[in-house]
Amino acid sequence: MKKRITFIQPAVPHYRVPFFNILSNNYKVAVYHSGDDLDNINSFQDKKVRKLILLKMFIFQIIPFRKVLAHSDIIIINGNLRNLSNILLIILCIIYGKRIIWWGHLISAFGHKYKIKFRILLSQLCSHTLFYTENEAVEARTLVRSKKDTIGWMSNGLDLNTIKKHRLDYDPSIRKTDIIFCGRFTVKSNLSLLLDALVKIEQPLKAKLIGNTKKQAEEMQAHYKAKLNHHSISIIEETNNEKELAEYFNDAKLFVYPGAAGLSIIHSLSYGLPILVHNKWEHHMPEITVARDYGAGFLFECNQVTDLAEKIMDLLGQTDCLKTVSNIGLKITEDTFNIECMAKNLIKVIEND
Repeated sequence: MKKRITFIQPAVPHYRVPFFNILSNNYKVAVYHSGDDLDNINSFQDKKVRKLILLKMFIFQIIPFRKVLAHSDIIIINGNLRNLSNILLIILCIIYGKRIIWWGHLISAFGHKYKIKFRILLSQLCSHTLFYTENEAVEARTLVRSKKDTIGWMSNGLDLNTIKKHRLDYDPSIRKTDIIFCGRFTVKSNLSLLLDALVKIEQPLKAKLIGNTKKQAEEMQAHYKAKLNHHSISIIEETNNEKELAEYFNDAKLFVYPGAAGLSIIHSLSYGLPILVHNKWEHHMPEITVARDYGAGFLFECNQVTDLAEKIMDLLGQTDCLKTVSNIGLKITEDTFNIECMAKNLIKVIEND
């Protein structure tokens, strides 16, 4: 009989769905979440639950705790400190002797040291802890006195098989889009820094910025229109359609993320598209390890508009250098940062009774 694996998630982003489908080949998978409705063609059980908002910052998911405990061999929770129902679930699993796995990041771009300590404390109550990257797991092991062997990592990534179906060979000399950005238009992304850098660049460039809503696009275009009229800039509404996104990635020479970079840089490198990010590691998400530890990216001085502008122009003129980093990106996403590796790393833990 297949083991019953239950995930508790605040939401299920579209890029997580293929990961759960892969695991469904080996296990009976149920995913409880409070996010948007999923399609009906998935191989895992989609369990939508309500959530309560507490003090405008905490959430409590209305999970059928008794049912989850009775019908699960292993429970995997998202390591979100704001999700108070996770704490109750950890306590219940300890009482009833149920295996529970903590899955999340150790450090966030705007996190505080006390959050790291609290995150470690809670995760140590679980049977096993899986962080997003190996680097986080290594650091976490230095912060605990015991249970070091229960700390591992997942290698956070995307569905590389789908990307490969659309990916084209990288040759910056024939690509028409100079730079591309893909991510949420938030304080975290610091997109205004990129736009300010483009203002300083006199040579006309073609840029595509993806990830906003229609209203945000209109506001941004109105604010920067006069300053950037010498460039060809397209502000494109966000989409989850990989075929559509592939058209933008396959036509770009350089991916620029001016703020706290995360999974979006893995997305770019999966297409063999080199990335340019800032040099303050502590102000990034865990996925920055691809640039810091694997050399799959270029750096500019954090929050320095002039340096960002100069780096963009310098890199666009270095075709061979761009190709080298493109190959590094393809290799590390093939070897490490993809959902197949994520599933493999999790299965090792699940089967370790």
